[in-house]
Amino acid sequence: MPSTTGEKLPSNSAQNTAHLTSPITLCKIANARKPTSEVTDATTRSRTLEIQGARTLASAGDEHSQIQNELRIIPWAELQTKLKNMYLAIIRIPDGLFTVQTDIGINWSQTRQLRRWHKGYGITVKSERTSRNVALSLLSKVKVKCDILPFTIRQHDGASSVEAIPCASIPLDAAVSDHLTRSANRQ
Repeated sequence: MPSTTGEKLPSNSAQNTAHLTSPITLCKIANARKPTSEVTDATTRSRTLEIQGARTLASAGDEHSQIQNELRIIPWAELQTKLKNMYLAIIRIPDGLFTVQTDIGINWSQTRQLRRWHKGYGITVKSERTSRNVALSLLSKVKVKCDILPFTIRQHDGASSVEAIPCASIPLDAAVSDHLTRSANRQ
């Protein structure tokens, strides 16, 4: 520490004076009289804002990294308990697995198996009814034409026969428009 009596500073005085001349910022933090669990919502909010301000100053504006470091020092079991109590430990897929189903081309029974797999890892997926409602809302604008048409079917013995088979089609412009819209939304 530099002396005020005019004594000579040690050889590392440049480091000492640089440390002493760095700016000091004051931050108000109220002295709490009650634990946070017993105060009103307004007091909790003001305490949170005070801590957020102190975190901003202490981290030089990099609050994201500061919060990550603060979370790392909490033991894993305690952190999991806190997240579960705040309902943040649950991962939710909001509209079901309809987009996954259409993107990778799986049927409804495979989607059910995928939902069970997600459930095993604690990932909550909306019900199949929700997925079907999403599909209905997306496909309600598309006019589907269904017919029973004659198709030539090859038998196991190599012979061919003509059979009436159900067939569905949609207008090409609707399919292309839907594909372009979804492709633009992904980017």
